Amino acid sequence: MRSTAGRMCVSAAYPALAARMEADIAAALRGRTDTVAVGVRDRLTGVTCELHGSRHFDSASAVKATVMAAVLRRAQEQHRDLTADEARELRAMITYSDNDATTALWTDLGRARFSAFLRLAGMASTLPGYDTYWGLTQITGADEMRLLDALTDRQDVLTGRWRAYALELMAEVIDEQRWGTPYGTPAG
Repeated sequence: MRSTAGRMCVSAAYPALAARMEADIAAALRGRTDTVAVGVRDRLTGVTCELHGSRHFDSASAVKATVMAAVLRRAQEQHRDLTADEARELRAMITYSDNDATTALWTDLGRARFSAFLRLAGMASTLPGYDTYWGLTQITGADEMRLLDALTDRQDVLTGRWRAYALELMAEVIDEQRWGTPYGTPAG
């Protein structure tokens, strides 16, 4: 994502905004001793930010969106609707962060199909967890940005129907399971 050496945030059209975002991110990270990665892309302004985009992290529940996308891709490839079990488990996994539903979907998908989805989405740095340990899938910020592309823009991974379904589920996450970027978010 970086196009200017040493810069975390860049934008050809809005360089001042990119500089402000970079300063805000740096301020948010100042004094932290934990390991972090940052990936931001604003489609409207063209501002992109990246910090440690290729660093691997245990995914924990973040992999649930990738599991969902792989399940949707399988239904798309098979030219069918979701089964009742798939629909119920996807809803529980995404809206309630249900681990049992995730394990059921992960097991049903299998490592080969999950890996095939990763290849299709261009998520070459994501390493699936072994056996039923989906939460130990190794992810990178750069690959997570590729997943977001697959869920929002790319026609070659999921059709509009399946992208809309995924985004609808993600918009229905219960309050207790909502998390994300705490810094720089508008009030409310």
